[in-house]
Amino acid sequence: MGDAACDSGLCYVRSYDIPKLQMRTITAVTPNAVFAGGDEGTVVRWDGTSFFPTKTPNNTGNIWAVHGVSPNAVWAGGGAGGRTNQWNGSDWVPYPNNAVSTGSKSIWGVYALSDGGALAGASNGELFRWVGGVWTLEAVTENDYLDDITGCNDEEQVYVVTYKGNVYRYNADGGFALEYTGTTILDSLHCHPTGGSWAVGESGLVLKRNDATNGWEVQALGLTSDLFSVWTSDQNETWIVGGQRTLIRVVPDAGMKSYNLPPYQLGYFHDVSGVGDNLWVAANYAPSATHDGGVIVHFKIGPP
Repeated sequence: MGDAACDSGLCYVRSYDIPKLQMRTITAVTPNAVFAGGDEGTVVRWDGTSFFPTKTPNNTGNIWAVHGVSPNAVWAGGGAGGRTNQWNGSDWVPYPNNAVSTGSKSIWGVYALSDGGALAGASNGELFRWVGGVWTLEAVTENDYLDDITGCNDEEQVYVVTYKGNVYRYNADGGFALEYTGTTILDSLHCHPTGGSWAVGESGLVLKRNDATNGWEVQALGLTSDLFSVWTSDQNETWIVGGQRTLIRVVPDAGMKSYNLPPYQLGYFHDVSGVGDNLWVAANYAPSATHDGGVIVHFKIGPP
């Protein structure tokens, strides 16, 4: 990894511009199945060779969340009125969430399940489950937006983070258990069976779950930028992205590394996901850049 587009075990591979549209979310299901969502119902799909822009049929608003467990079972959520769509391997199938209590509420988080179902979190604090062909209300956090949802080992551990800065664990039999109370907006979290559970938010806030105490502990990484997304690899390395082109790698027992790789005109990295040695980022160009809109960036991960 001695190329000019490489730095300390991370190499820039390619990028794909989406003119005039912001990109907000990304999920890497396999090396040949990556989905990135953004404005106007847009989802861009990577098949291992090419990028294919698609449109979700029942959502002309923003796609705030995508997540999949296989190339034929990917969920996308966003827009007003609890709109969700599922990719079936060839097309998007609309599944409106008629259970959402208020038509103006957006889906901000989705978590695909191995049985083909999904969990979806709405901006009014409601959590829904897709089962038997319908969405049903599972739990509610009172007056607290659900910003993201993730899980380990399917439904063995499921967590949500909120706009008010709280972390809840969802119980499969219904209801939430509050595990962390905060005051700083939390934007994202990710759970890995061996790499642990991490959450990130504004003003450089990073949390990691202490499984022994069922609590969340602040990680003193010295970050100050707003952090928008976190993902942990099978090597138990945690990747964090955010404002001011923040791209951070946290290696167990070896500290933290910050990267500055192409494209250099980006304003911020909005979401991160990966599979194997592939790291994918949904990002947007800075207002001063010669480009306008969003971009999907692909990196290769090597030893730090």
